[in-house]
Amino acid sequence: MHLDKERTREYIAELPTAIRDKDRRAMLLTLCSFVVNLCYAIYNAFLSITTGAVWCVTMCFYYLVLSSMRSYAVFVGVRTAGVEREDALSAEKRLMRADGILLLLLVPALGGTVILTLNESHVVLHDTIAMITIAAFTFYKIIAAIVNVVKARRWRAKHEVRSSCGAALRTVRGISLADAAMSVLPMQTSMIGSFGAEGALSHFGALTVASGALIGAVILTIAITMLRG
Repeated sequence: MHLDKERTREYIAELPTAIRDKDRRAMLLTLCSFVVNLCYAIYNAFLSITTGAVWCVTMCFYYLVLSSMRSYAVFVGVRTAGVEREDALSAEKRLMRADGILLLLLVPALGGTVILTLNESHVVLHDTIAMITIAAFTFYKIIAAIVNVVKARRWRAKHEVRSSCGAALRTVRGISLADAAMSVLPMQTSMIGSFGAEGALSHFGALTVASGALIGAVILTIAITMLRG
């Protein structure tokens, strides 16, 4: 524990250098994402207690799982940065296994959002400008996540070694891809609800189920990849 505290202090002291290092910069951005996810989890927990809304319970669960995965990845990334490869292997294997299992827990959350959407229990409506902005940001998240995953695989295949953050960085990129995939369903239902006629969602039930199944397949693939290391 003492060594972990010392390494954390050293890591913080090197933040100016870390900002210029793309791998460490990714870990810092992940830390910021963890804080945002945790705030969303607390906010939805408060709403679920005060309103009893099932949707808020589902969102609270989703953001708790997401924040747990990201916080553990950052912890392992800091702990293994700069240490011998052999010493980092066991921690990285535990990370991949733990976050792979947590990622599997997102599937029930996805199923809950699909069921609630089919029942039209919770559909957020936006005006045209807000909806276009949300759609653009969602597509940006997806494209950026895919590009980062592909770059990581190509870099690893070319150099046949791992980066300074090792499995933590690969796990973070997998989590980002899963998060981006999960954001497609709310965007889709909001677009249908905002631009379609009243009750339009009832005519797109098959599309909602198909989208949920595709997103679930993506998440399962990422989780299995993590579990296999």
